Amino acid sequence: MGDWQVSDNSFPAPGLPELKDVQLLEQVEIDWGKYYGSYLRTLSDYEPDWSVSASGVPSGDVGWFFDLPYNLGLDELDNDGDGQIDEDDEANILAGERVVKDVFIRNGLAVVISLIPGNSPCDGGGNSIVHEMPFCSGGRLTEPVFDINNDGLIDERDRIEINGESLPPNGMMYDGILHKPVVVGDPDEEKDRELKIFSSSNGTTQTLWEKQEETGFYYWKEH
Repeated sequence: MGDWQVSDNSFPAPGLPELKDVQLLEQVEIDWGKYYGSYLRTLSDYEPDWSVSASGVPSGDVGWFFDLPYNLGLDELDNDGDGQIDEDDEANILAGERVVKDVFIRNGLAVVISLIPGNSPCDGGGNSIVHEMPFCSGGRLTEPVFDINNDGLIDERDRIEINGESLPPNGMMYDGILHKPVVVGDPDEEKDRELKIFSSSNGTTQTLWEKQEETGFYYWKEH
């Protein structure tokens, strides 16, 4: 998944220029683990190179991507039906993680829901991972957006320790195939949070408290 950068300066009308020596920036998973009872995914923070030539043609990165690497050997499920969970050979099973729901932008972040189908061809369920990442880079967040410790607040305590660093995760796993959420604000404005409500293939709803979107008026004065 990723974005493709198009602007009037880079791709002047009437036609598109031939792109040479350009690439997509790859972000990678640096951690996948269970914290506070939920599986969380954290991404790298590589910076894109938006360089353009003197003629306005991109000469560096023209977007970004993230190869979905869900690991069946760490999900506490018996994926191969042998009565055991998380043994080494389960990690070699193709999980089939994919994105089929529309990505949307909120508060400068790309909200991406990936799904992992159930192991049985007759199973209509599976799991979903709700991701949020800066839409320009596709990388790591600079501050927490998920209430991962379920204390009703979204603050510096919603970070996890990875290789000696305290980092905010990008994704959280849920049971069921989730659909695009409805977003409602918390009536208690002091908590500065909003609730995403997802309908699920399980016939239930899943909820996720996150940091409130920044809203307000933009104004300017002309002279």
